[in-house]
Amino acid sequence: NEYSYGIMGLILAASSLAILMLGQRISKDYEGAAVLVPYYILTMFGLFIYTS
Repeated sequence: NEYSYGIMGLILAASSLAILMLGQRISKDYEGAAVLVPYYILTMFGLFIYTS
């Protein structure tokens, strides 16, 4: 049960970063979107490690 809270947190973080990155791209702030990519990759890596 304690694992499910961590997974839900990582999924929530990944989805919010993806939505924020999409908004940055729509507003044509490409530098701002590029700054978010390492955080998104780190979150996805954490989700991969957590679930395996």
